[in-house]
Amino acid sequence: MADWEVVEATVGAVRHQGQVLLLKRRPDDRSFPGAWCFPGGRLDPLPGGGFESAPDALVREVLEEAGLVAQVHDFMGIFDSPWPARQRIYRIHCYLLATPHPGVRLSEEHTEACWITLGAPPPTPLAGPVTRWLLDRIGPLG
Repeated sequence: MADWEVVEATVGAVRHQGQVLLLKRRPDDRSFPGAWCFPGGRLDPLPGGGFESAPDALVREVLEEAGLVAQVHDFMGIFDSPWPARQRIYRIHCYLLATPHPGVRLSEEHTEACWITLGAPPPTPLAGPVTRWLLDRIGPLG
């Protein structure tokens, strides 16, 4: 794995009134088709070089994927997810965010959205181990 490409990415649990948002990936998606995930994506390159920050990328992704304006509140950790078929490691920066308005407007990347209460069983299947990992770390949202 020493010569594998490291791809910096970010995901976030968007909360509103004690619930968090999950999005269902399209059935033809090439990674985790039809599975439930948190909003997120790769860090985009900046015009002058380098990449956007993980919090900035996440706020952008939440707006693009769910149509929500959200604010990053807590850094929850980094989850390294190897993808052997592509010789990549996705280094996923995980956050907890909040939004004042829960009205989701989906992009074409997802087919459904749901707000779940922690402690209740999430919809299945979940997209990759990072989704379960972050769900387990969020804790009570009251």
